Amino acid sequence: VFQRKTRMAVDSFSSKITRYWKLSHSSASRARNFGIKRSTGDILAFLDDDSVPESGWTQAINQAAGVGPYWFRGQCIDASESNTIVHQFYTFYKELTTRDFQRQWSTLGHFKGYQMADFIQAGNFFVGRETLESMHPVFDEHLFPFIAEGTDLSLRIRKSGYQILYVPKAIIKHYFLRLGYKNLVLRESFWYGRATAIFHKRSQHSVAAYGQFGRTVSVVLKRRKITHISNLIYEGYVLFRMKHFRDALYNCLFVFICINYLLFFGLGFLYGALEYHWREYAARILV
Repeated sequence: VFQRKTRMAVDSFSSKITRYWKLSHSSASRARNFGIKRSTGDILAFLDDDSVPESGWTQAINQAAGVGPYWFRGQCIDASESNTIVHQFYTFYKELTTRDFQRQWSTLGHFKGYQMADFIQAGNFFVGRETLESMHPVFDEHLFPFIAEGTDLSLRIRKSGYQILYVPKAIIKHYFLRLGYKNLVLRESFWYGRATAIFHKRSQHSVAAYGQFGRTVSVVLKRRKITHISNLIYEGYVLFRMKHFRDALYNCLFVFICINYLLFFGLGFLYGALEYHWREYAARILV
C-alpha cells in the first residue's frame, strides 16, 4: 500500500531504513503481514498509508518499548487539509465516539506509568518482535483485509492476556486522503457495519461488549446521540424560517449524511451476519 504521505514518512527516516517494498493491489492486512515477515528489527511499528509521524515519534517508541512485553498504541491527530461537509461530519462523528472511548479508558487505570487502553489503532501502534510473534496470524487477510483489522487484532490481544498501553507522545498526523462521500459514508460505514456483525456473531454476546465497534454502535444509537441529529433538523427548520436558506441547506445536507451513514452501517451489519452464517455453513459442508 503506497501513497504520497507514505513516501513522506519513508523519506523522513531514510537514514535509518535500509529497505522497503512497494506492493500493488494489496490490502492493508496483507501489506502489514508482508512487512512483518521481512522485517528484522526488535520493535515493529505500524502506520497508515496516509499518515506522517511527528518528530519524537521514534523516541517515544523506544522509551515505551523498554517497559516490557506489551502492545502500545500512539496518538493520531487529524491533519486533513479538507474542509468539506463530509470532513466536518467525520469530525462530528469522531467527537461523539472519542469522548466515550476516553471515558471508558479512565476506568482502566494506569500500568507502568502509561494509561491502559482496550484496543490498538492500526494506523499507529508498535510492539516488540517476541510479543508480536505470539500472535499468528497478526492480521486476518480474509475476514478483515482493510477495515477493522486493528479491532480484530485488539480482541485477540486481550484474549491472550496482554496489556495495551497508550503512549500519547508517539504522535502521527493522519491526512485522510480518501475522505469523500463515497469512501467515508458509503464504503467505510458499510464495512464497519459488516465488521461489527462478525465480531458479534463470533462471540455470541451483546454487541456492546466488543471493543471499539461495539461501543461505536451503542454510542451512535443512544437516544442522546439521535437527539443530536434531531437538534440539527430543528436548527435547519429555524434557519429556513429565518430565511437563512444557505445555512438551512447545509444543515439538511449534514443530516442527510448522518442518516446515510447509519443506513449503510445497518446494511453492512446485515451483510456481515449473513456472510458469517454462510461461512459456517460452508465449513460444515466441507468437513
